[in-house]
Amino acid sequence: MIPILVTVFASVLLLAGAAPGGNDRFTLADKLIREHRLLMPEQVECMILIERDDSTAQNSKVGVYERHDEKCGGDPEISHRLFDLEIDRTTGAARWDYNSPDGQLHPVPTLSPSEQMQPLAQSAKRARPSPEQTADQNCHAPDGQERREVLNAMRGSVERDLRQPVIFKVSAIRICREWAFVVAEPLQPSGWEIKWQSTICNGDVSHLVGALSQKDRAGVWQLKDYALCPTDVAWENWPEKYGAPPAVFAQ
Repeated sequence: MIPILVTVFASVLLLAGAAPGGNDRFTLADKLIREHRLLMPEQVECMILIERDDSTAQNSKVGVYERHDEKCGGDPEISHRLFDLEIDRTTGAARWDYNSPDGQLHPVPTLSPSEQMQPLAQSAKRARPSPEQTADQNCHAPDGQERREVLNAMRGSVERDLRQPVIFKVSAIRICREWAFVVAEPLQPSGWEIKWQSTICNGDVSHLVGALSQKDRAGVWQLKDYALCPTDVAWENWPEKYGAPPAVFAQ
């Protein structure tokens, strides 16, 4: 399934390189990202643009993802979503959902010259927990097989509720001792956005899933709880409810 995913993403990325000055949806998004310096230059060279299903003739909606390959590095099986953009094709006004836990869109900032010297993406790195939070917690961001095992712990429940197979675009993943927490966006195995209108997530909700898992004595990750398409921070009370360390939820 992965070769198909790479092929689809590659074709989308080529569309993003349309002729400058055009009104193509990917051209508009590429221009906006560069002019507002929403990503650092090296990130722009390794981004993927995917058109959302709810784009209209007036409003272009594009998902911006990391590209993982030999050139850009990273795990090719996983491509993190960075943010979504909505652009008015007539006025050029743009909104995005960066740093919006509930997925709500807000205006893309107009940067001052001094701010433009430090790309916004550099400050967009997720807040790290304090030394006090992580002390004796053995916290880390998993990769490789460990990462896949954590994602697989939540996959069955998400697929059951959405009634279809999924892959995940991970926004945050963290392990602290025997606990793991993930925030991700489910996608179709092809890499395209899910037809949300035909799922239980139809309506004015986020298209994210937050999942808490715990490793059992046999070393297998077991899903403890998860929130599909939440409209708020559904896991806010999970540290108290399940005894999970607060540091595992740090993003």
